[in-house]
Amino acid sequence: MDIICRHCNATYTVADHKLPPKRAAAKCKRCGNQIVIDPADAGNQPDPTTAPVPLPPRQTAPATQHDRSIMEAFPDIAGYAPGHYLFQMGYDEIKKVSRGLFRTSLSLTRKKGKRRIFTSMKMAFTAELQSYTKPLITQGQPMPQCHVLDENLCPSCYAGLPAGLDKCTVCHAAFKTAKSAALRSLLLPGWGDWYLGHRFLGCCELIGSLIVWSIVLGMLAEGGTENVGIALLLLAFYNGFDALLTRHMARKGYMLEARQPAAHSQPNMAVNPA
Repeated sequence: MDIICRHCNATYTVADHKLPPKRAAAKCKRCGNQIVIDPADAGNQPDPTTAPVPLPPRQTAPATQHDRSIMEAFPDIAGYAPGHYLFQMGYDEIKKVSRGLFRTSLSLTRKKGKRRIFTSMKMAFTAELQSYTKPLITQGQPMPQCHVLDENLCPSCYAGLPAGLDKCTVCHAAFKTAKSAALRSLLLPGWGDWYLGHRFLGCCELIGSLIVWSIVLGMLAEGGTENVGIALLLLAFYNGFDALLTRHMARKGYMLEARQPAAHSQPNMAVNPA
């Protein structure tokens, strides 16, 4: 049977023999909300009035055969639960596809614009995806000028979105903003990147901040107008630079806020027979 999350419309197909013996809860891989699975409903037809309405994508370009075939070739993509930036681009925009040093990342070099990188992937998957994508780059037809893809995607519903939004215009999920992240780093270096989910980078910046503060306190202890001025200038420079770096990281794409709107906190379920 198919289990559908009412929050983000993610669909999961579960074989009948793998269903739990009684009512159970599971976590949606896409949006993280709770899904209730009731085996007793497996044979019931869903009420048409309560069936989830598919979320329409915002992108203006229609889905191509390649879009459909890549999902069929790699079904695991549908269950991928992103935590950071999501993006899309046409095959005609890609110049080169290469794997990273440790073969756990895939780099897409564009003909124009910035490079995009998939990270934290299995080595076998990067090899398969590279082999699959390479011939499509050479065979891909240029997209008509009237069909423009919104590069950024919503991590909750995968709708194409323009840059600079505070929330998704389709599913209304709230995003972490560059302004909020930069202010955090301005107050305490490392806090902004930790807020964005870059834990390692945030820890490195925090260690750097401790070093800067030790230098600043040492200069203040020595006294003197010149030492105080240099100490304050050093502190302002480090905090300001970290705030600019955090702002740059936040503007790479959209990231979901930890807390979703209250209306989505208790999603309902629709169970359809397989």
